[in-house]
Amino acid sequence: MLISTSPVMMIEPFLALIWTRASLGRSGTGRRWTRLMKLQLPSALPNIFTGFRISAGLSVIGAVVGEQFFRAGSKPGVGIVMDIYRVKGIYAPLYGGVIIACLLGIFTFLLFGWIQRLAIGKWYEAGKRN
Repeated sequence: MLISTSPVMMIEPFLALIWTRASLGRSGTGRRWTRLMKLQLPSALPNIFTGFRISAGLSVIGAVVGEQFFRAGSKPGVGIVMDIYRVKGIYAPLYGGVIIACLLGIFTFLLFGWIQRLAIGKWYEAGKRN
């Protein structure tokens, strides 16, 4: 949460030039909503999407490990299948499960990076390619 709220106070310089303090003001609910939607939220979006990308990749690890420990659900997932092959000593499918989990984590990381480029890539400097 800290990484996504820090840029709210540090607004991008070009946004600050467009939406000056005089045009947004500090009073009234309409002006407060406008300031949030046009200035603070766009400034926080890069860090919000960074959090999405990191958590999407790590959620795959959490799902596989949680599946191995808790064994919940009607159908066995990648974590349970990996654990079954580990117990049986059949290592080729075990490594296949590791590779599948890695590829799924990389895919979700890249998917959220692509969504980030679609949402903010046109105006955010780190989203531009040189």
